[in-house]
Amino acid sequence: MTNNIRNTIFDESILYEWECRCWEGGVYDFYAQWGIAFFSSCPVFIIVFFVSGEDVGSYGFWLLFFTALFLLIICRYILLSDYHFHYRITPNGFYYTQRKMLPDFSYKAVRGFSWIGIAICIIAFSISGPLVFVGAGGFALIVFGLTNFEPQVDRYSTVIAMPILLFNPKNDTRFYIQTKDRGPFAFHATFYTQSFEQKNEIIRDLSNLYHDLEVCNVDTISDRKNHPVSQKLRKEAEEMENKS
Repeated sequence: MTNNIRNTIFDESILYEWECRCWEGGVYDFYAQWGIAFFSSCPVFIIVFFVSGEDVGSYGFWLLFFTALFLLIICRYILLSDYHFHYRITPNGFYYTQRKMLPDFSYKAVRGFSWIGIAICIIAFSISGPLVFVGAGGFALIVFGLTNFEPQVDRYSTVIAMPILLFNPKNDTRFYIQTKDRGPFAFHATFYTQSFEQKNEIIRDLSNLYHDLEVCNVDTISDRKNHPVSQKLRKEAEEMENKS
């Protein structure tokens, strides 16, 4: 019943909406993504360069350089790619979509490699027979599944049927919303925005839409755990867990 009501949110008129492209949503996304990508891909090649004794400008130097650069780009734009969030507020709740911002060429590349993998499986089968899949059955299943590799859009929705509390961290472009009580429509979620200006505008508009919305200014988003409402909900959850 609850899921059916949540699904009706997608058909309601939109009162307010915004979009955001980010990774984890913090103000240090840019530095975190490039920092993780660099330390995940480049140090090994730097060590190999110094140990090998290659000269700067030599063939070995450029081979290591472009290999590290290639892995750096793959790590940043494929493994640590941004997400695109599209939030929509309706009269009875909200819903949003989440999609990983992978470059178009990555989907084509994966599908291309999967067809190459299928060709390898067929050749191996013709040479060794069905026993080849005893050790490579998992690989075969993976490559067949990736032939239809397409962008995936995740959809989420919830009904706002009880008073809600909004935590507004002053040094973060994210904000956090949770219901004040437990129940079938209780929820909690982190919302992402592109800038402080956009976040403040959204919070102001949400306050005008939902008059029972309480805004709580905090230093960091994790400070929500110290709020009396959060402590009460956590205590109730622990009591229910102990009873079960």
